[in-house]
Amino acid sequence: MGKIAFLFSGQGHQSPGLLSLFDGMEKAQELRRDAIQSQALSPELVKYLEDPDADSRRICHNLFAQQWICLFHQMAWASIGKNIDSPILLAGYSIGQLGASAASGAISPLDALLMSRLRAEFMDEVKPEGRMAAVLGLDFETLSGLCMRHGASIAICVDKTHFTIGAPEHNMESFISACRPLAREIVPLNISVASHIPMMKTAMGKFSASIENLGIKNPEIPVLSGINGKKMWRGSEVRNDLLSQISNTVRWDFCMRALIEEDCSVFFEIGPGSDLSRMIHRQFPAMPARSLCEFSNAESALNWIRQVNIH
Repeated sequence: MGKIAFLFSGQGHQSPGLLSLFDGMEKAQELRRDAIQSQALSPELVKYLEDPDADSRRICHNLFAQQWICLFHQMAWASIGKNIDSPILLAGYSIGQLGASAASGAISPLDALLMSRLRAEFMDEVKPEGRMAAVLGLDFETLSGLCMRHGASIAICVDKTHFTIGAPEHNMESFISACRPLAREIVPLNISVASHIPMMKTAMGKFSASIENLGIKNPEIPVLSGINGKKMWRGSEVRNDLLSQISNTVRWDFCMRALIEEDCSVFFEIGPGSDLSRMIHRQFPAMPARSLCEFSNAESALNWIRQVNIH
């Protein structure tokens, strides 16, 4: 029986209806109540959670998205991860790194929610506004050259020919125009800030100062660094990783390689969405890999993990 890899997703597929996955899961509902009462979440998000149908588009706004995803991660982990006895390895994609770090025990759930709020607020303050796009079909060197010439940056390395690019809004159009004849596919992303690129250094500095007094402990469960894919065992490593990835390239390709090298035999994507589990399927078709969002509720997902990990 190998390790179970839990993958914490980033922005792009959040939907208010997904919280119904945790209906009847008492630990998840208790965490949600605590989050609202503690004021870790912004008043705007608390109001949104009370009536998400009033303006369903707000969940795509950065401040709402980062907090909501972090809450989703905490509720999912309370429902599923804490009920698994097998060896576990954690990895987070973008804002998912905060969820993975909280699941590791390095950060309390409420501190993680507060950090998601602060992270989003400081990123929203950065001007000019940025945009992000997925680029498929180009190698790292070719794409790096295009980025340099058009004021863009590689935000996430997904694999050898799949990248996420970030740029100030006024640079993204020229970058896409130059890239389109060369790339197999370019997909503008529904994300309202350009994270993991140098223009976010001021946000990183403010975030660093704001979390100075928050307790970040040594992880109880190993979690991979989003910057280099190595296992982190010290609270100081977790803190530095959460800070660094705000304005530096996320190396998800390194994380994928590490998960295989660490003998993970079951891959479960916390969500929202199923992009990360599909990546596993494409590269390692024989590996069991599913997302929470494929199930009708969290209990069914937990049962699948237990059953597939026995064989």
